[in-house]
Amino acid sequence: MLNPVIKYVFLSVLVAVAAAALLVGSSLLRVGVEVNVSVPPPTAVRVNLNVTSQRGEETLPNVTRLKLEEETPIVFRVTDVIFEGNVSLALSGKAILRSVDGSRTYSITMPCMVVRGTNCFRTMNIILGWDAPITIEPGEYVLTLKLSWFDASGDGKVSFTLEAEEVGEAGSIHNTTSCAPSIEIVGTKPESAEGWIIANGSTRSYATLLSPPERLSNGCYVTYVWVWFFNGRPGSVDVKVVGPSSGETLVSRNVALVDVGTYEEVLLRITLPPGTYLLKVSAGGKVFEAGLKCGT
Repeated sequence: MLNPVIKYVFLSVLVAVAAAALLVGSSLLRVGVEVNVSVPPPTAVRVNLNVTSQRGEETLPNVTRLKLEEETPIVFRVTDVIFEGNVSLALSGKAILRSVDGSRTYSITMPCMVVRGTNCFRTMNIILGWDAPITIEPGEYVLTLKLSWFDASGDGKVSFTLEAEEVGEAGSIHNTTSCAPSIEIVGTKPESAEGWIIANGSTRSYATLLSPPERLSNGCYVTYVWVWFFNGRPGSVDVKVVGPSSGETLVSRNVALVDVGTYEEVLLRITLPPGTYLLKVSAGGKVFEAGLKCGT
């Protein structure tokens, strides 16, 4: 999480922004912004979406200000996603940090922020500020959010929290001991799986594929994992990374698969410190295994 050196200043115009968004035509996604100011810094921006159209886009200007007193590496994260009703959609976005003096602008693309019941394709290139830290220079910045969605259907609402998190201590971004193992849902399938590793246990009816681990600027490693089922449709899978010699579980998570018609699938991003590991994906009686060599 961001350390106390980062101070969020939430503007009173947020109420006006939320009201203006709610006044757009019924053919657009209605966007409301809520800020939980009762929680001590760092405070997160809560976004509520009421889906009323199949596709569209919306810009929320100047939703908050971010004051940095020193160089700080940050990443944007989406957490606490809540769906109401049977709505399905693929939502992506862009976070734009612009210094108040106009001298600097940082634009962070956030593909497949929220996905349910449909496909969402994303590039496997590392995106600074989303997949890996981006270092922001000292100063005061205004945050603008741009949201876009497609393939929305059903009826209901979705809400999520967007927050900026510090990665490691400012000035020590290359400290590999700060690598926290994690398993994150980032979509349903990659644009291309060329050159990916096919896990043991995969067949033509169900499979797990992994991208070769790639080193991030902070010394951590990231691999993308695509799990899909044509037959069986288990609904969810158990994913864990273990030490091959000790058998100790480093990180694990039960992941819901996305129903996309004839397939159930999900695209994951796994972040790990340097080392050698074994990835295990299981559902029912099916088990997929693959080795992960992260820089050693």
